[in-house]
Amino acid sequence: MSEIKVMEDLLKEAKKYIEEGNVVQASEKIYKVIEEGIKFLSSRDGVPEYSVAQKEGRWWTHLLGKAAVRLSKKYNEQMINDCWANAYDLHVWGYHERKYDMDTVKPKLRYAEWMLEFVKKVSNE
Repeated sequence: MSEIKVMEDLLKEAKKYIEEGNVVQASEKIYKVIEEGIKFLSSRDGVPEYSVAQKEGRWWTHLLGKAAVRLSKKYNEQMINDCWANAYDLHVWGYHERKYDMDTVKPKLRYAEWMLEFVKKVSNE
């Protein structure tokens, strides 16, 4: 299954959880869309964090954060880093800590939507 298809499926799940009022799962699915986007771009562009993740056998959150900053600079697109910042915020406070409500989570869906569209755009270049 392609990375884009995975991201599309995760985004559909996020929207479904928002409709159902499931804050925790909506938070995690939004996070996962953005995480997958950063991983895809990192792999595609061969950023150093990708090599570290391959060597260590996993993506640590600090590697994703560093990759987001590097990719933002490479593409001259601050929104990549903004997406990561919002995704990580949701991952911690919406998913793990369960402190957010739907009024806090729902507006962050736009970051996942943006990341998916950006990945599609650069994939067609």
